[in-house]
Amino acid sequence: MRCTQNVVSINHNCNNEDNPVVLPTAEEISRRWLEIHRKEKALACNQLNIQFPNMYRLVSTSLDEILVNNFNQDYKMKEHFARIYFCADCNFLEDLPRSVTQHQWQTALINTTKLSHLPSTSLYIQINKRTNNKCILVADKARKWSTVDHLNFDGKLITKKGNLTCRLLIYRVPQTFSIQTIMKHQRFGGKITNYKRNADNVILEISDMNIFDDCVKHEALRIDGKLMFRMEKKLSMGNKVVIKSGSSKELTPQVIALLKASSNLSENEIIDLYVVFWNDFPSGRMNKEGFIKYYEEIKDERDRANVLCDHVFAVFDKDHDGTIDFYEFLLAIATRSPADLESHLNYVFEMCDVSGDGHMDLEELASFLKASLTIAGKLEGTGNDYARELAIGVFNTLGITEGNKLNKDQFIKGCKNDSNLRELFGGGH
Repeated sequence: MRCTQNVVSINHNCNNEDNPVVLPTAEEISRRWLEIHRKEKALACNQLNIQFPNMYRLVSTSLDEILVNNFNQDYKMKEHFARIYFCADCNFLEDLPRSVTQHQWQTALINTTKLSHLPSTSLYIQINKRTNNKCILVADKARKWSTVDHLNFDGKLITKKGNLTCRLLIYRVPQTFSIQTIMKHQRFGGKITNYKRNADNVILEISDMNIFDDCVKHEALRIDGKLMFRMEKKLSMGNKVVIKSGSSKELTPQVIALLKASSNLSENEIIDLYVVFWNDFPSGRMNKEGFIKYYEEIKDERDRANVLCDHVFAVFDKDHDGTIDFYEFLLAIATRSPADLESHLNYVFEMCDVSGDGHMDLEELASFLKASLTIAGKLEGTGNDYARELAIGVFNTLGITEGNKLNKDQFIKGCKNDSNLRELFGGGH
């Protein structure tokens, strides 16, 4: 019996972790396949890779009859739409630089294969924004990609992979603990191919998918019947940066705790961003162009990113040299506003005080209002001077003339005593 490999892609934003969506299971996809193709039963249906949860490899018998009678690639799957790539080939590009756009990658692929004007039914590229890994599906006219071993990008050869590396994160491994004890643990069956320390955590690369899946499922590693470590999947190795203990780049547990308390990020997310930051900005300083690009990827915002970033970057660029460090970068993208009113108003004032002189002038306030209202989508349908007019109104309410500046005490006391100002600056009534 001749078998054929197909790939099912569910139309879903797998990069949106804040609003997870329940995707169809492999069993449901198999049943839907049987409904559409009647007696053509799927021999197997499995998720392609954990980084691309909306893609499934579906194995069927010969597709000759199906291709003759029903070549429709698109169909409905519960509340989602799906597309089937018949006789498809799937490959991955791993640990790619974040400075390259999706259009540049697609152009490089077309140039490498000497193909052009490829329809979406023949070529599909999906990116995991967190890891910057790419999944490439080719069928029909784009099949020439299957004969290529490397992608030629700007003179550099990037190896095409049949599978992404399985990476496991083990938490809270003491610096004095021997890594070899973990490497030789029977749980891993000698299948660890590489490892790296990152602060108090250890990242393992495992060559056996079954062992990796078992570790992810159980989430715990016991050593010598006493020590217990937590395990979870690690989507990225953090590119190729190695941060040595005691170096100026080391992210200590104390710093991680401080950043967690000041942001909306988990420890794992902070470590991921930290390693990627040093990889892309080895000098330890990020310029505004880099900040805008990362903001767009992390927040998935493009239309509003520029006006926000102009203001936020200026706030955190304390030296006014056009760059920020990692801590300023992380706080700029993920700072959590305090819950109590006075602390919240103090936070707002600090965000307005771009010059850092302890005072807020009219232009600084107008810039802050423009950025915050843009994020909230409240500038649509207003005039170009709406934010500045609001700023003038705030100054008038607080008894400050346009040519003068407002200090922190004046701002906080004035907002506490005026419900309209509290509402404007998000402090409630």
